[in-house]
Amino acid sequence: MIRWDDNRNKEEEYFRQYNEFYINTLIPILQESGIQISQNFMDSSPSSGVKSFEPYVKSEVEDSSRFYGDSHIYYMQKDCEDDDTHEYYRFLSESGFQSEPSFQDYKMVSEPEDWS
Repeated sequence: MIRWDDNRNKEEEYFRQYNEFYINTLIPILQESGIQISQNFMDSSPSSGVKSFEPYVKSEVEDSSRFYGDSHIYYMQKDCEDDDTHEYYRFLSESGFQSEPSFQDYKMVSEPEDWS
């Protein structure tokens, strides 16, 4: 549990606990299972990738890099059917475009005459 009332920087404490519970627990379990973590493990998503696993060192490439780790891309204002819109990534783990809210959401904040 993250304790926000201590004097540590919140972000540093979050990453310390993330590494303690996720990285330091999961990597040894995967290694003991015979899973090749260098090929089958992503430390978070999106991620700039991992520089090494023994010892664990996260890559210092910025998360926005398209050539390392994985990326997420969502088309907010682009034509997702236009081939010139798409960019290329090493691994694209999430993609799509923003959808409209459901009718149930609109129904709560609109008038029946607006529903046609």
